Amino acid sequence: MLVLSRKPTEALVLPSLNAKITILEIKGRLVRIGIEAPDGVRIMRSELLLSLDDNTSAGSGTCVAANPQEMCETASA
Repeated sequence: MLVLSRKPTEALVLPSLNAKITILEIKGRLVRIGIEAPDGVRIMRSELLLSLDDNTSAGSGTCVAANPQEMCETASA
């Protein structure tokens, strides 16, 4: 894992993904970040990804969302 220190308005660039992560604001323990990336780059919060993994391993099926606004629904019989 690469660990970096950044101040508000400073950014990280991921050239292979054509993406940029900018630190927008720091308030106490809360850090707001902005992510610029092409439409084809999927971005998810880790807790959502873990939740999807848990649902899939529990036998509820696979969930794939094409964009961040889509919500995955589990199939119920």
